[in-house]
Amino acid sequence: MLAPALLQPKLERISPAAKLKHIFSSTSLVSLGKSLIPAIAIAYLALLIFIREWPVICAGTSFPLSMLSSILGGCLLEIAWKCGLVLSLWAGVDFFAKRRKFESDLRMTQQELREELKESEGNPQIKARIRKLQRQVRRKRMLEDVARAAVVITNPTEYAIALEYHEKLIAPVVVAKGRNLLAAQIKQTALWHEVPTVENVPLAHALYRTAEVGQAIPAKLYTAVAEVLAFIFRAQSRVKAARGTR
Repeated sequence: MLAPALLQPKLERISPAAKLKHIFSSTSLVSLGKSLIPAIAIAYLALLIFIREWPVICAGTSFPLSMLSSILGGCLLEIAWKCGLVLSLWAGVDFFAKRRKFESDLRMTQQELREELKESEGNPQIKARIRKLQRQVRRKRMLEDVARAAVVITNPTEYAIALEYHEKLIAPVVVAKGRNLLAAQIKQTALWHEVPTVENVPLAHALYRTAEVGQAIPAKLYTAVAEVLAFIFRAQSRVKAARGTR
């Protein structure tokens, strides 16, 4: 690929003002300060050592050359290990400062977290809207299923559980259940479709906690539910018989 535009000269690349701006930027000044601090500390230590040993060095002119070399070598060795200690300590401080800044730069803001959440998992508001619509659809379908229920067992006001049962089913199946407002809607639907409603507080509590919509009731509740269904079927048989005699 040919890119002639990149070959054109650009004055900002050789502009002294741009270079000075880069040199005197906050980043450059911070780097300069970080370099000057250990340099000043090393110069201060070296100066203290030379001031301390200066009388000995001055008097060493009368000493043999080997002794004077030993004195100067000791001073230089002391300066060297103390400078190394200063540089090591400063390197450790700089390492932890750079690490802290690196972790801080990697840490995302609350807005960035929200944006990433939207990109990875979708918009939470849209997902909440979808879940709400799904709940409404399930509730509407569940209320429609109340029409085929054999009985609705109530608390009487807090719980309502609609059970379907006929000869093709092995056990009664929960077609709808709800609390408070949904329970009132289930009872209203049952009344509209002439589904019998029976008040049984302990059975309503047990069914609501142990049975899910679309599933058969637990085996431990067979007897209690069978008694309710038998009562309903006998009552319906008596009503049909009474209508037949008329």
